[in-house]
Amino acid sequence: MSRFFVASCWLLVGVLGFANSLISFASEPTVGKVQFEKQISSMLTKQGCNSGTCHGSLHGKGGFRLSLKGQDLELDYRSIVEDLAGRRIDLVEPSQSLILTKPTGGIPHQGGVRFDSDSIAFRDFLDWIRQGAHGPKRSSDSAVNQIDRIELKQLHPHGGITSDVELWLSWPENQIQL
Repeated sequence: MSRFFVASCWLLVGVLGFANSLISFASEPTVGKVQFEKQISSMLTKQGCNSGTCHGSLHGKGGFRLSLKGQDLELDYRSIVEDLAGRRIDLVEPSQSLILTKPTGGIPHQGGVRFDSDSIAFRDFLDWIRQGAHGPKRSSDSAVNQIDRIELKQLHPHGGITSDVELWLSWPENQIQL
């Protein structure tokens, strides 16, 4: 065999090995930081867990209470992580957490199966627990609270037509601060 042929074979093996590692790396899902206030709270709402007919009712269901439609993130976090001496979350065996085994049907649940163990909801909840089950960011951490002053100017549109903009705006009741 010629040296060129042997060198070409080794080069081909190296290139194929590198390409294979890229393909494997690209096919593995990347896990970003799962945030309670974004993924977890919205998942609870989407699955109906915090609705008025479920755990969002005034007294909750089955000893588990969430705020109605996720309006109180701190309450929801404490209910999930701290109530019942923290038994809803298992940081050692996250997939065995009560908060995951009940809605997937692993343990009987009055609300039935809410999501499957191969769903995005399950994966986000599991990743959140694996990442330490951190609570929601405080509202003081929000960039919105960094605004000191908003300057309003009266605009006179071309043609002299005026309108009360209040008719066009919608503000969530719990976020108005004057």
